Amino acid sequence: MSCNLAIENVNDENIAIVIPRIISSNNVNDAYTLMLSNASSIFSQFISFEKINENHPKRSKYAERKFRLQRLNQFLEKKPADRIYTGNDRRVEFQYSMSVAKKANAKLEGVYLDEGMATYLGHKSMHSIQHRYIDPFLKKIFYGWWWKNPITIGSSDWIDRIYVAFPKHVHTTLLNKKISSVDHKHFSNPLFLEFCQKVNVENGVNIKDAERYQFLIVLTHESFYPNGYEHIKNLIIKAKQMVDESSIAIKAHPRSECFDQIKIDFPDCKHVSHQIGFELLLPIINSKCMVVGDVSTAVFTTRWLRPKLKVIAIKIEDKKRAFIHQELSELYKKINVPLVSMKDNWLL
Repeated sequence: MSCNLAIENVNDENIAIVIPRIISSNNVNDAYTLMLSNASSIFSQFISFEKINENHPKRSKYAERKFRLQRLNQFLEKKPADRIYTGNDRRVEFQYSMSVAKKANAKLEGVYLDEGMATYLGHKSMHSIQHRYIDPFLKKIFYGWWWKNPITIGSSDWIDRIYVAFPKHVHTTLLNKKISSVDHKHFSNPLFLEFCQKVNVENGVNIKDAERYQFLIVLTHESFYPNGYEHIKNLIIKAKQMVDESSIAIKAHPRSECFDQIKIDFPDCKHVSHQIGFELLLPIINSKCMVVGDVSTAVFTTRWLRPKLKVIAIKIEDKKRAFIHQELSELYKKINVPLVSMKDNWLL
């Protein structure tokens, strides 16, 4: 999405800032830093707070947050911004950046980029007292009175405009914002395609293989399935009944604990690195490939990034999440994504 808008605003100075979650792990996690090293033709500059080497300073959560806010403050003082984009306006770094940049530019615009399901279904806890009143009060006390609580992602007072895939279907809490539709033509721009190919190759994806996929199965984390890994196996077995195993590509969830097991059980499938973003794989697959998803944002991404590509969503039989699935079913109908069961004919 960031690349899309940078290409759309090619005459502006576009700067990407990578802000990962603050975690206690000492592992190097430089996926986005490496990715953006291939985007020099799209972004004029990028800043990353990822841990890029073993000698990276180890800070407490408080110290790391303080470091980030100080650096953002210094940067925005040197480079006053006209617009600041985010996929999550609950992030402290975004809100702080808005508060700093607003002092230098009263006309500063905060822009929310479509995050996926929350844009259309709302935050899962949006009606709770904790979410609406207690958490916001504590954040104001802890961070500062610049904190503005979003009832759902994208709805905070720092956001002036939202860029979304399906403007007619956004959640009611976002209707008071200026709404702009994402222009998917930029995803076929040579600059973006070149960027996608470089990242895919670096993550072990064979471009020629990707162009021959007949099925691309995009998995949610196995913990979301009532029967866990068994669901994943059944999904792939079903696909094998329709096409040759070598024509099936599996894209596991980034935090999947079954990635290695899937490769063992289905060695002839194409196993896409679970570290690569699905959005960067989608532009290079052929027009006859079917994308198979479920409750992930993959079905949304496919529908707006490749609107003519065939995509289906698999029903998940889970009584504990019946309400979520009902909402998703209604939304899928609106964006023309068939919701099918394991027993259905997926090729119809």
